[in-house]
Amino acid sequence: MDTYFQNAASGWDTPQRVRRAQCIARELRQHIPFSHCKLAVEYGCGTGLVGLNLADMADRLILTDPEPSMLDILRQKLELLPAGRRPELLCQPLDEPLPRELHCDLIFHSMALHHTRDAGRALRNAFDALVPGGCLCFADLDPEDGHFHDDHPDFHGYNGFEQTELQDLMRDAGFVEVASRTFLQDSKSVNGQPHPFSLFWMCGLHP
Repeated sequence: MDTYFQNAASGWDTPQRVRRAQCIARELRQHIPFSHCKLAVEYGCGTGLVGLNLADMADRLILTDPEPSMLDILRQKLELLPAGRRPELLCQPLDEPLPRELHCDLIFHSMALHHTRDAGRALRNAFDALVPGGCLCFADLDPEDGHFHDDHPDFHGYNGFEQTELQDLMRDAGFVEVASRTFLQDSKSVNGQPHPFSLFWMCGLHP
């Protein structure tokens, strides 16, 4: 059983993560090809650090995460917002399809895809959950040497992605106008040692 995020939830919102999330949200906003939509969904929202920065982009925003402890922290934040501005929360595995009634205009996520067991399947699920004209836009890790998750012993995902290979998986899933670029150089302290990493954004449209 992977208890990493359960144990980390209460201390997740460090100043570094808050600053990084603000940067990621700004970057994703630049590449989503519309400024507003009816329904948006974030996969792997954690404590909402990215999603709450993009809440104004949709009439209805649903924040999903597989870890109830993360959603508990996020729920405490939402209680401080006016009732009419609170996103909805859903406990949802990253690899599972969204319920049909939640098919949407926009799906976004940050540092979530590399936690899946099958990135191609996750991308196909996202494609199937978008309405025609919808957009998938996300940020994730460029390839790293594996040290990024040294503090997460039950990690069984990807050590980042080659962008060209992931673009091919996006197109295989059905996305068009796929594009990406590295936008952030950062460092993570793991067991007292700094480990540099970089993030890219990637975006694709449902034709």
